[in-house]
Amino acid sequence: MSPKKRKVARKKDSRPPSVFLCHSSKDKAFVRRLASDLSVVGVTPWFDEWELTPGDSLHSVIGHAVARAAYLSVVISPDSVGSSWCKVELNSALARELQLGRTFVLPIIYRRAKLPTFLLDKVYVDFSRGLVKKWVNEIRRRPSHRAGSLHALR
Repeated sequence: MSPKKRKVARKKDSRPPSVFLCHSSKDKAFVRRLASDLSVVGVTPWFDEWELTPGDSLHSVIGHAVARAAYLSVVISPDSVGSSWCKVELNSALARELQLGRTFVLPIIYRRAKLPTFLLDKVYVDFSRGLVKKWVNEIRRRPSHRAGSLHALR
């Protein structure tokens, strides 16, 4: 299914996205593959290339998507750590996690980078070790309302 067809199908579906993918545009190829892998196993990713259309308000559309997501996965790389957009999305997600009282932010390491201070106590998934499919299956098994840890995936 092409991204355009996915987008059309998702617009008709009122269910919230399962995982918002926070990333730097410089990591787009990796995130595109991740979004596709998630879709194949039945997890609905919110991926900007599939969701944003010309004229959209970035703050409004992204803010709404983060508020509706079951989880936010931040793709950590040297580029995302330095991205002001990623910082805004991540700050919003951490506030949402406090509001929900459960795990909401799921950090994933794509390329080694110094973790932001507020993520140091988070368990993360290290994609550089080839655990993409295991992580995708873990997300698929998690109900959106249940907290949990990814310790086994480090």
